[in-house]
Amino acid sequence: MGILALLDEECLRPGDTTDATFLDKLTNTFTRHEHFRGHTSNRKQIGIQEFKLIHYAGEVTYLVSGFVEKNNDLLYRDLKETMSSSQDSVVRELFPEAELREKKLPQTAGNQFKVSLNRLMDILKSKEPSYIRCIKPNDVQQAGRFDDELVSHQVKYLGLMENVRVRRAGFAYRRKFAIFLERYKSLCPRTWPTFKGPDREGVQAICAHLGLGDEESKLGRSKVFIRFPRTLFAIEDAFQRRKDELAATIQATYKGWQQRRRYRDMRLAVTTIAKHW
Repeated sequence: MGILALLDEECLRPGDTTDATFLDKLTNTFTRHEHFRGHTSNRKQIGIQEFKLIHYAGEVTYLVSGFVEKNNDLLYRDLKETMSSSQDSVVRELFPEAELREKKLPQTAGNQFKVSLNRLMDILKSKEPSYIRCIKPNDVQQAGRFDDELVSHQVKYLGLMENVRVRRAGFAYRRKFAIFLERYKSLCPRTWPTFKGPDREGVQAICAHLGLGDEESKLGRSKVFIRFPRTLFAIEDAFQRRKDELAATIQATYKGWQQRRRYRDMRLAVTTIAKHW
């Protein structure tokens, strides 16, 4: 039985239920749990109305004041009836009349949270999610300010150091052939502007043109693997320089076309004037 289940049990049981009785039951149930700390285990750091949980992201202290009342999440019946008879369609949809006819007890906030979380987990399990690791630099929302202790705490508990070690031991960069070819095809004359062969051959041509050896890159069945970050940075720098070259070429071509068109218009105007002079 978890904390939310204990909270639901405390809210639904008959008798006088308070935040203090919930905390007592919590302490008696989890006093020997390795991730739970109560007031009796550390009276100096944990208050009499507090408990501490050892999360994956560090220790978090909770104040039980208002837990029972907020978990009940009760809405008076007459208020529900008023909202369900509202002339606003959105309000009526939020408070359907079917709920008024139900005889069972309403769900607690904790139970609603568990149901919502389970639905979210079902959705995530059916997908292939990609996670973006975000680091919060400070607690005051100020630009250019980094709190070393705060950042170090996040880096440690997000597992970023272990991720970096794994990446360094293997390949730091891996992308599907089509994505790599589409981005870097301008770096190789054979693949620019279009490559009509298989994506794998196009990627192989780019790597050969850039002089990437077997120690720096490998081609798999559907992806290209680059071992060292410095190799990827060099490819990206070459791509940025190539973009400047292409921009200059496009600009020169446009200016040339513009001046030729202007010259033709001027020559036509001169010819027309000379014809009617």
